[in-house]
Amino acid sequence: MFEVKNSKVYNRLLFDEVSRQSKFTSQYLVQLILSTVITTLGLLDDNNIVVIGAMLLSPLFWPVTGVALGIITTKRNMLKNSVISLIVSTLLVLMVSAAITSVVPPNVISSEIQTRINPDLMDLFVALSVSVMGVLALYFPSISSSATGVAISISLLPPLCVSGVGMAYFTGKIVFKSFLLYSTNVGAIIFVGVLIFYLLGVRPQKFVEKKRFRIGVVLSGVLMLLLSMPLSVYLKETVKQNSISNSVTKTLVQEMKLIDEKSKVENVNVEFSVEKINISVLVYLSEDVAMTEKNKEYLLDRLQNITESEVSLDMSLINIVSLQPEAETKRVALKRDVQTFVNSWVKYLNTSAKIESTKITFSTDKDGAVVQVDILLTLRVYEDSPIRFSYVEELTKALEIEFGYSFNVEVELIPVSKLMEPNLETTI
Repeated sequence: MFEVKNSKVYNRLLFDEVSRQSKFTSQYLVQLILSTVITTLGLLDDNNIVVIGAMLLSPLFWPVTGVALGIITTKRNMLKNSVISLIVSTLLVLMVSAAITSVVPPNVISSEIQTRINPDLMDLFVALSVSVMGVLALYFPSISSSATGVAISISLLPPLCVSGVGMAYFTGKIVFKSFLLYSTNVGAIIFVGVLIFYLLGVRPQKFVEKKRFRIGVVLSGVLMLLLSMPLSVYLKETVKQNSISNSVTKTLVQEMKLIDEKSKVENVNVEFSVEKINISVLVYLSEDVAMTEKNKEYLLDRLQNITESEVSLDMSLINIVSLQPEAETKRVALKRDVQTFVNSWVKYLNTSAKIESTKITFSTDKDGAVVQVDILLTLRVYEDSPIRFSYVEELTKALEIEFGYSFNVEVELIPVSKLMEPNLETTI
């Protein structure tokens, strides 16, 4: 258990530290601007490591904590100064991130930005949990405040920078959703901070302070309730979108298997917009398989039926050469060489026989090695040019000597009769 330090001396030191850290000094300003620049660049470049590293500089946690303490504290003007510092910091971050985005616009919306424009109720639970750890780390020095500070900062600065990016894009959706996530995190820290500090013994003493505390708890609680409403709607929307995405992926795999059993579906990306659903997918097909326009139209209809929405389908098709196992490669080469040898043998007979078909199969052991080659040779022969049995025996022996395998050769003959020439003596 943690040792609760509720002495007036310790509380005064805590108030002084939070008040000092949340003041809008030149040091605070430099830290805020630098962390905003680095975070924005990391978001635009889709670099998670840069975003996390920038959090080490961010001082945003302090004015938010100052608001929580200001609701309880006996220190005059802490609440007022913290609120002013928080508002000014928020506006400054928005302006700096928007300015950077205008100068260095990205080619596409990065995944780092995408993750912060889809808030839901789970983000509120995460914010509340992380806020508890942050407040405890501030009160108990034995807890690693640096690691917790990074976690808290990640919940504050990146979504606010994303709002600035949305302002540069003039995209209301990005601004609203990312700022909703930022507001959720700020509200969670204030709400949890007030309750945790109160439970740890940091409590109002005077009547005015007690009144302000009750009002602060009610307002922060109402704020959490109001924020949870749109987040609940977004959570329901997220669950529905995940279900649609899974159905889309399953349908793509099924339909492509009907076209090519060896097909492979990868990188399925489903994006939802107000007008339609944009689907992009990478499909690998066998080298001899092509997808027709009719196939694509049918697939598009299927996707629109399961999503119950208009769909834009972007398919990247790649034909690949099948890589055969070594044993299979050897059998293919052996089959080709045996076929060539048999053709030469038929030609060597110097008869009018013609090859109708040649069927070559292999008998293998459990390891896939060839133990016998079976040949069914179908020949068209004329009545005056018979194929003797000795010819087949000679072919069998010649094959076994040439290739070193046991051969079983069967020959089927298709007799062909020649048209008889007319008898000149009987002609008139």
